Amino acid sequence: MDIRYKYHKIITKVFGKEDEYCHYSGLPSPTAYEQKQSWMEKLKDIMIKWYPVIIAFGCLLYSVTLGLLGLTEEAQYSAHWPGTILLFALVIRQRRRS
Repeated sequence: MDIRYKYHKIITKVFGKEDEYCHYSGLPSPTAYEQKQSWMEKLKDIMIKWYPVIIAFGCLLYSVTLGLLGLTEEAQYSAHWPGTILLFALVIRQRRRS
């Protein structure tokens, strides 16, 4: 067995990187044709997908903070925001698909 192949297998196992070439045929693997996303693009994709949950979590923290400060009526009023935001996001996403 080739020593490079042995160490390549270990590095791939540890770091989880895909092979760019097939070990048997020497042809490029499908991962060689994929475009790599930068971390900014990955962050953008996450934000586009999860923005309602992030906003709802912020509203929840706001409501809890108001409750801890003793403003119970304001906390109860703002406690309804996270559920409303998530429901509206759910409806909007379902309407986009149809």
